[in-house]
Amino acid sequence: MPYEFRLDLAKQVWDESRHEEANSFVYINNDEAFHVQIGNKWISYLAEINELSEEQLLNVMVVASEKIGIPLFGKGGWNSEIRKLIGL
Repeated sequence: MPYEFRLDLAKQVWDESRHEEANSFVYINNDEAFHVQIGNKWISYLAEINELSEEQLLNVMVVASEKIGIPLFGKGGWNSEIRKLIGL
């Protein structure tokens, strides 16, 4: 999920018995992961129908990232288990 580090905050808030707030962090985290999963499926589909290799796809994404001024790779934490769940 894109903002895994928020799960640490959710745990801290949960441990302070602020369950509603902790659940909100988890909900937002899960919602963002779902959006990433949808985006991954679209990108995979478009790469497949255009017969792009992984290297070509990465190049297209880097160029697009530069054009729109949004970094291709996030700066948050990395959680391999969570990323497996969303197809990364």
